[in-house]
Amino acid sequence: MAADETLHYKNQSIFHAIGFILVIGVNFLAVKMPINGMRTGEIAEKYAHLLLPATITQDIWGAIYLALFAFIVYQLWLAFWGDHPQELTRLMTHMRYWWLISCVANAGWFFAWHYELVPLALLLKLVLLVSLIAIHYNFSIGHTHVSKREKLLLQFPFSLYLGWISFSTLSDIETLMVYWGWNGQLIGMVTWTVLMVGLLAGFGAYMVLQHHNILYGVITIWSLTGIIIKRKTAEGLPVPALTTACYIAIVLIAGTIGWYFYKRKKDLQPQ
Repeated sequence: MAADETLHYKNQSIFHAIGFILVIGVNFLAVKMPINGMRTGEIAEKYAHLLLPATITQDIWGAIYLALFAFIVYQLWLAFWGDHPQELTRLMTHMRYWWLISCVANAGWFFAWHYELVPLALLLKLVLLVSLIAIHYNFSIGHTHVSKREKLLLQFPFSLYLGWISFSTLSDIETLMVYWGWNGQLIGMVTWTVLMVGLLAGFGAYMVLQHHNILYGVITIWSLTGIIIKRKTAEGLPVPALTTACYIAIVLIAGTIGWYFYKRKKDLQPQ
């Protein structure tokens, strides 16, 4: 590997780490200050809608940031201490600027959200979603035969991240509708949200079957479970049709995961 190329990758890895620090720093401010005097969850409840999950579901952010921290350490190790030039080149050339874009979008979302600039917050969430889709596509996550190290430290974090942000984006779309004064009859809200649940189920099944991304399906099940918990506790209004739709979606995705493993086991058997 040429010296200038090595220096470029080392610099890129440092900027990746700075982007992660930016995200964690803004998250810390959102919790401890909080930004604009309001907590993230308080704003969500201010524009409450039926796709909003139970508060406990948000604990997944801890797992996401821990997994992303492992990714940051991994790429720093490749750049400064690892002796795997091909692995480093593949990571940096495929990542391009998408990770930094995702970090800026993530951090910017918190400021837009806490200052109740909901349209801007949705736009930033869409930028974050697109950047994660690009990373998923560039690395062919689920399709390539890679080392266990890359599966654990790159594919796992970004599958986890993409799965949650996919759900979160749909939730933010419903937030924007409420922000714009959407006050249709309850049946209208239920119908719309059931359609969103169907969309989530479709995305989950597609990612499992077409991209072999089991974790994406699991995270989708987690988000749907959060909706069910919200509807069945004092936090939310009981909506039997929505709860039923979530149960059906969970069974569909779980069945898809089961079918995937069955087919995989069958394909591996000697003919």
